[in-house]
Amino acid sequence: MQTYMLTLFKAVKYYFKCAIHPRRIIISSDKKVSHINISVPLQLCAIFLVSCGIMWSLYATGRFIAVHSTLEAQSNTLRTVTGKKIDNIFTPFNTTQSPAISKLGIMNPQDASQAKLALLEQQVNDLKSEKEAIVERVKIKADGRIDDLESIVRQTGLSPDEMEKTASKAKKEKDEDAEGGPYIPTKMPKISEETSDMFASLDRLETLRQVITNLPFGIPIKRSEEHSSFGNRIDPFNGDMAFHSGLDLAGPIKSPIYSTADGTVINAERDGSYGNMVDVDHGFGVVTRYGHLSAISVHKGDKVKKGSIIGIQGSTGRSTGPHLHYEVRYNGEPINPQKFLRTGRLLELGNVSQD
Repeated sequence: MQTYMLTLFKAVKYYFKCAIHPRRIIISSDKKVSHINISVPLQLCAIFLVSCGIMWSLYATGRFIAVHSTLEAQSNTLRTVTGKKIDNIFTPFNTTQSPAISKLGIMNPQDASQAKLALLEQQVNDLKSEKEAIVERVKIKADGRIDDLESIVRQTGLSPDEMEKTASKAKKEKDEDAEGGPYIPTKMPKISEETSDMFASLDRLETLRQVITNLPFGIPIKRSEEHSSFGNRIDPFNGDMAFHSGLDLAGPIKSPIYSTADGTVINAERDGSYGNMVDVDHGFGVVTRYGHLSAISVHKGDKVKKGSIIGIQGSTGRSTGPHLHYEVRYNGEPINPQKFLRTGRLLELGNVSQD
């Protein structure tokens, strides 16, 4: 054995001397020849540094692989503990079959169930926060649209609050005509105050949209000129001051007269100083009147759409020449129709939003 070791030592010494010995690097150029001497200690130092670099690389690689494996195991465990399947939420874990759970410190089924319950509680809180954000955003958007529609109503001279009350009352009376059924208590949870406010805003928005849709924003006669405005004026027959309850618009001869909004014809007859006259009820207390017609194209009770022809321009009744006497009445009282015509033009131009 000693002979073998001695032989091995001599062989290693021999190969070491062959591999590690003083070396000289010769550098030759056209004008000069130089050399660099590399001693044995310098070579040993270089070998040591290279060996350290290799060892460090192997260690870092092994460490990275170990950490990656650990993180992968923990990720699999978390996916197992916080799985998306709600059906198995209360199914106990078998810790003997899940070493990864034991590594996380979850040693029994009760701990696993608590982890799932904690996850579900977090998910419920997240959904609640998301729902609150949606409710708030919807309410803000609805309130903004309500402000826009109320602004449109104000431009006509009407009160948005009164119009809303009238519309809500009409809707309530209509709904109360057809209600009933057995009483079945619901198990739905009580809605929050914020959600209730959102629904109230949406109801107001829908009511105002119905009001705006029924207001007379159309043009009763095309290519017309205004001859006499709403309000006090000098009477054309006797020269005294008198109140003019409408707007006189004169168009080309035999111009058709159009309904300025959807509604129901409540009068279509000759009526004293108005001559041939048509009244259209648009709901919510708003009625439009068309006077001095030469011909009437509708009958009492007819449903008309905005833009429907209801007659022909004329000069019947107390009139000095062919024109349309156009009125807008609210709860029986005349109001300035010019405001409706002006607002209607703005709506057509897109300067005021009606949606």
